[in-house]
Formats: sequence, C-alpha cells, structure tokens
Amino acid sequence: MSHPVSGRLISVQVGQPERRETVRGHVWESAIGKVPVTGKVAVGPENVAGDRQANRKYHGGPTKAVCGYSVEHFAEWNREFDLDLPGGAFGENITVAGLTEEVLCLSDLLAVGSVLLRVTQPRMPCVNVARRWNRPELPDRMRETGRTGFYCSVERTGEIEAGDAITVLERPLPDWTLRRCNRALYDEAAPTEERHALRLLPGLTDEWKRALTRKIRQGEA
Repeated sequence: MSHPVSGRLISVQVGQPERRETVRGHVWESAIGKVPVTGKVAVGPENVAGDRQANRKYHGGPTKAVCGYSVEHFAEWNREFDLDLPGGAFGENITVAGLTEEVLCLSDLLAVGSVLLRVTQPRMPCVNVARRWNRPELPDRMRETGRTGFYCSVERTGEIEAGDAITVLERPLPDWTLRRCNRALYDEAAPTEERHALRLLPGLTDEWKRALTRKIRQGEA
C-alpha cells in the first residue's frame, strides 16, 4: 500500500453473560451488554480481558476473538430508529473511527497498541441486537446497509487503549472490502460466481464458507 490506511480506537468494551428479558417477557442470556473500560486492556488469543461470550457456538473463539464496529454508523442508526446508541451498542469490543466496511478488507492486518489483529469476516448480525434495542428489524437493516461490523483474530497479544491509532500493516486482499463481502452474501442479486470466489479466499472463516455454500445451493435449486 502506497498510503497506509489508518483509523483510531474510540473505545473498548467488555461484558459477561447475563440473563436479560425482552419487553415481551422473553428471557435470554447474552454478553451483548458491553460496558466501556478505561486504561490499557489486555487482549489474549481468544478475547479481550474481562470479556466472555454466552453462546460460544456463534460468538468468540480464535477467529472471532475481537468484535469491531465503526463509530461512523451510529448517527445513521440513531436517526433511523430514534435512538441514542452508546459505544458497545452492537456488542462490539472495539469501537473504531475511519475503518468502515468500505475501508477495511478481508485479511487486513491491523496494528493497535501493542496488538496485531487480523480481519477474519464481517460480523453476521444476530437476534440479540434486535432484542437488546427492541428493534426486530435491526439485524436485517444491518445486512441491507452493510453496516455489520467485523471480527478479528489475534496474531499478537498485548494491550490496547482508547485513543490508540490503528494502522493497516498488510492488505493481502485489496479487492475484497468487507462491504463487497457483505453484498456477496446478503444481496439476492449477487452473482453466483462472486460467492464462489469469496468462498475460496484464504483466511475466510468456516462460518462464512458455510453461509456462502447455502446461498450457492439455493441459487442452483
């Protein structure tokens, strides 16, 4: 890259699984209620210190150790849903500036504090976001707009702190922005060839490969 891509870490959030209740009385357990932490925060191979996931089948683990979301999206959501969303509103560990899905690419290597993160996939919005904010349509809107957020694996453990610069050190797949990945999976008009190409990319998570396989089979049915 002739001009390094960079952004900034706005805030860091962690959470523990807790029982929650929707406005309709449905009881559920999730760690989506992240709270901000100040000072330096350790980042290990599978999570940020103080953070844990309730459902390890779909959250956490080596390929989804750190969840990120762009602060630039909050104003749009607040306008659309008449909300006042805080950092961590989407269950993200790191709220970032300057690194939207149009900017970040699959497999980007990010330097933040003393940590190295590898972008592994766009986040797949789940029902917990809808439950937390009582907005059933929110996950669909995240997919439609491409404002999904992203997951990272940890290539070097260390510490991060709000205010740290974030620099993209490596960009092995410059043609595959996260926005393009989202369109390939969620846009019903996306060409099958695009889905095949994405599925074959090195570094893409098994979760995304399975989702793409389902879409391809649906299109061939």
